[in-house]
This record gives sequence, structure tokens and C-alpha cells, in this order.
Amino acid sequence: KKDKFSAALIPHIFSTAGTLYAQERDGDWNPVYNDDGTAKMKEYGKGLGTEIDVTVGYAVTKGVAVKAGYSMMFASETMGALKATQVDAGNTWGWVMLIFKPTFYSSK
Repeated sequence: KKDKFSAALIPHIFSTAGTLYAQERDGDWNPVYNDDGTAKMKEYGKGLGTEIDVTVGYAVTKGVAVKAGYSMMFASETMGALKATQVDAGNTWGWVMLIFKPTFYSSK
């Protein structure tokens, strides 16, 4: 923080409590089966991925502020199996927030 400005860089690490097993997928994201027709299962690691958040803020007045942020999720193969999605598709988002903190009552 510096005067009315603030900034932060916040990393997050996500993981499962237990081991995840899911059906294997080929390069085109199609399910893989054993010769007998049963689903071919794969054991995945506990790490789901890492997220990095960058935020900036500005206090306009004592009760009004503006904050904005940008987040990037770097999902692991385990996250892809858990969410049934391709990991390399990427996941980023941004946001803007207007903060109002009115004083309804004050006592001295």
C-alpha cells in the first residue's frame, strides 16, 4: 500500500485430499477402453494446479474505493480429469469492483 493505492500478487496452490482415479482419455479427448470393453482407469496426482492473482486498488474517498484484478489458472492433468476438460485450453479472467462503505451511525 502507498497512500491511496494498493497492489497485491497472490499465488494459490490447489490439491485434492485423496488420490483421484478417472477414465483415461486419448489425444482427441475420447475415452479409452480396455480390450474387454471396461473403462481404462488412470491414477492421477493430488496437485490440481496453481493460480496467480494480481490486484490493484485506489481509495477514492474514505468510504469509496475501486479495485481491479486479473487471475490466471495453470491447471494440472489432475484438474483436467476432475473437471472433464482439456488442460491446455487455459483459464484467465479479470474483474473490477466498486466498494462503498457508508457510515450509517457514528457515536462519540
